[in-house]
Amino acid sequence: MRLVTTVALAVVLLSFLAAGAKAAPTRDALVRPGEGIGKVQLGMTLKTALRSLGRPVVFVRAEIFPQESLRYLEYRTKDHLWTIGVFGIRGRERVALVRTRLRQERTKEGVGVGTPVPTISSRLRAYRPICIRRYPSVGNVFHIELHVAACAIRTRSIQGSTTTSFGGKPECAVPQVRYQGCPRIRYVVRSVALESNELMRYGLSWWPADTSDPLPPVTRR
Repeated sequence: MRLVTTVALAVVLLSFLAAGAKAAPTRDALVRPGEGIGKVQLGMTLKTALRSLGRPVVFVRAEIFPQESLRYLEYRTKDHLWTIGVFGIRGRERVALVRTRLRQERTKEGVGVGTPVPTISSRLRAYRPICIRRYPSVGNVFHIELHVAACAIRTRSIQGSTTTSFGGKPECAVPQVRYQGCPRIRYVVRSVALESNELMRYGLSWWPADTSDPLPPVTRR
């Protein structure tokens, strides 16, 4: 009996330690609208951001604005899961964009890669998200339907005005028949991005400045 009790206590202890080990990384995988994602925050220097990211990166592109002595530099990780963009006066650039495609990176409400885009309005209701829709043509079947493509929330902080966007990707909502188009598609979040609204002024933002065709919040039943 004593042996069984000892084994049981050991199992409980190991389970507790394992749970703690799994819980710890979640603090570094939190999407904080207007602030950052995980360890990477808007306003960081490039050197600090890359050190916080801890992944090998490659240079993607540069945009130069000589009249204002500004430049934008963009990098992505070799696994294509992260993108970081810095913007500012040469030599004093700061992180103005951070994008992730990791499923672990989520808001405290659980919104992240893989989340159905139409549910974002209700799940992030406190932020009053703006959603836009697109009109995709599905496969070789002449079927056009209205779908939510992406949602974004606007925030103001010490770092200034920012946009946190949840970009959607289409996937078939039902099993597909071979050689036939998808009869019904849905949009799920493909990537989560935080960016300074200053990028919008210089045409560097992914999120459109004119968010026409806004959608009302989706009410959960």
